[in-house]
Amino acid sequence: MANKRFKILKGALKYLRTSETDIDVTLPAGTPLRKFQDYDNNKILVNYERRAGSLPGTLVDATLTPFALSIGAANITATKVSKRVTAKADIKALFNEAGLDDTPATAGEPRKGFTPAKCTVAIPNTTLAKSNAVSQLTGKKYKTKGSETFTFPYGKSTGFPTESEVRAAITGALVDNPTYNLTFKSERF
Repeated sequence: MANKRFKILKGALKYLRTSETDIDVTLPAGTPLRKFQDYDNNKILVNYERRAGSLPGTLVDATLTPFALSIGAANITATKVSKRVTAKADIKALFNEAGLDDTPATAGEPRKGFTPAKCTVAIPNTTLAKSNAVSQLTGKKYKTKGSETFTFPYGKSTGFPTESEVRAAITGALVDNPTYNLTFKSERF
């Protein structure tokens, strides 16, 4: 995947370059784009501290079948899932719908260039207060959400052979938790 994370900011820097020399223009100090330019040129170091509860911890082996392959022993694919995710009962209960096995009897085949589909579940947490923060990249203020997120890979299974069916099954399994927010990202092969 091409780095899309800062696509707009990098585009702005690109369009400000002088065309004949292709040299970066020095932007006025204190502007959000200048802060990003300094970051992009490795002049400043950005370090965001994570809460202890949001650290991924150790990764455990897991297996799934990609949507691009047929179901069968030869197509079982190795992946990883965070131990933090497997420890959360509400999320681990979704592994059946997700076609994910975090205690595989046989190791799957790692697939070069394969990125599994992923589901992120955001759970509102009343003990985590929403707050205002300042971006270390641009200096602009933004609001943080008071929620915990859990991300796990998913694939096809005999009961749910298409990605849309798996997404519907995961969503349906969380019907008792209407405050949970789900986002999905498709696999890349």
